[in-house]
Amino acid sequence: METKLVNVLFEDGILFISINRPEKRNCVNHLTALQLIKAFERLNDDEQVKIGIFYGEGNTFCAGYDLSEVSESKGKIDVIPHEFFQKYRYMGPSIMEIRKPLIVAIEGHAVAGGLEMSLLGDLRVAASDAILGVYCRRVGVPLLDGGTVRLPKVVGVGRALDMVLTGRGVPANEALQWGLVNRVVQPGKALEEATKLARLITSHPYSCMLADRDSLFKSLDLTTDEAFKYEFQSLRVLPEAIQLYLCLPILIRATTEEPEVKVVGTTSTVAIIDGHVSTPSKTLHAQINDLWCGAESLGQHIASEYGEFTRLRDGKVFTGTVTNGKVFMEIGKAPANLAGSYRCEIRTLDKKLYNGLLEVYVPPVLIFEKNAKVVEATNSTPPQIVGETIEVAEGDPLSLECPIFSHPKAAVIWQKDGKTVDPTDIITYQETTLFINGTSTFDSGSYRCIADNSFPLTVDGQAESFKLYYDLNVTVLATVADEQLRNKTGSSNLITILKFSLCRRDATRRANSAISRIETGSKLPPDIFRIRLRRFSV
Repeated sequence: METKLVNVLFEDGILFISINRPEKRNCVNHLTALQLIKAFERLNDDEQVKIGIFYGEGNTFCAGYDLSEVSESKGKIDVIPHEFFQKYRYMGPSIMEIRKPLIVAIEGHAVAGGLEMSLLGDLRVAASDAILGVYCRRVGVPLLDGGTVRLPKVVGVGRALDMVLTGRGVPANEALQWGLVNRVVQPGKALEEATKLARLITSHPYSCMLADRDSLFKSLDLTTDEAFKYEFQSLRVLPEAIQLYLCLPILIRATTEEPEVKVVGTTSTVAIIDGHVSTPSKTLHAQINDLWCGAESLGQHIASEYGEFTRLRDGKVFTGTVTNGKVFMEIGKAPANLAGSYRCEIRTLDKKLYNGLLEVYVPPVLIFEKNAKVVEATNSTPPQIVGETIEVAEGDPLSLECPIFSHPKAAVIWQKDGKTVDPTDIITYQETTLFINGTSTFDSGSYRCIADNSFPLTVDGQAESFKLYYDLNVTVLATVADEQLRNKTGSSNLITILKFSLCRRDATRRANSAISRIETGSKLPPDIFRIRLRRFSV
């Protein structure tokens, strides 16, 4: 009959976990460690469990690892697999990340590995006669269960060194002064006090408490700035309207930034931001997205109900249109005219916003500001954009994604080797992307996609037209029929897309499945594609 080395009891959202080896002073052997792992995994994964309490049966919390298991084995002890130590240690769950609050109730001794296990807890409640210490120092065994990592984070390096170097026992009252324990109670009362503390903690709104706990632990391993940013993500536990209001300090702080809009190409036609073709509207949107989108979203919740929402550029009312919460410039504005000071005002008429959990008073006027500066603009000919030369190896299907400039009124023309071709046999049009399919009718050549002047842009009162070119050289070494592709992928959707941004590989390495996919989302076997890419400028 299997011995129950660990007791687990669930009651009112609390998971009680206890080591049940009082005759061994609750020392942990390998079987006990395995049962502890199972119990702590339940603490993490069971949605009904809100908090855990960890203690030892009898009058001792835990005296560490059971060294008698080693001495009595006479060299016949089973070797613990290396994989075990990727997630666990000798005491079991001692280096696990515990995702819910855990209170440790300590009676008697918490020493050696027992001390390390107690450090798993968020809080420790100790009996007044309890002793905590690195007793393994006395027998020449190092701390292997997280003690040297967690102890200095709890008590500081100096006090941790006091315990680690001397191996002395620290009485409960001294441990309380150090912050090593959080409560000291009469002997025999540690579990009772821990239970009261657990009920107090779970009486508060749970998701908010978990978010603050998570942020606190994460901050220990982040820089101050990173920790501040991570802390702000705790807004996710609040109702959306409250989230948006509380985002105001971040949005307002961002107004001190002065982003620079870099424009290359004809000022009246196109701009290139980070290698992507943009209309003037998209150029503006890319630079002040956090200003307009944040203010517009907030306005939907507050200003639309309680007041007015005004957009200004250089002190004048901004006449751009609003689509899906994003503000865009008029299509006739040239990139050179994007420079200016943008301002968004929300006048709330001194109202307050109330949403169940939280009541907040909204200031009379909320102001968001952002400056956009054009640092480079030329009047050169329309830009010819950097593309890719693709070589497809023997036995591979050819599929290629060609991002192009698109507008509802723009005419798109395809040329092959300087001659206009009918794209219906070689391309599939989907939204603003052209896909060249790998079929037996598609061959090598120099391909050009042209967006022709089918609508005017107005600059300084004059109508302007434009042409935008996208050139692509393709070398086809071999193609496979659709039926062959179907047999390899098991998919009925035969349009395979290769993303340029994911295909940067040298000539000797294979491209893995990360750079290929079927439109249905399924991954292709990595041996289907062997492609070689090189950059060129047209």
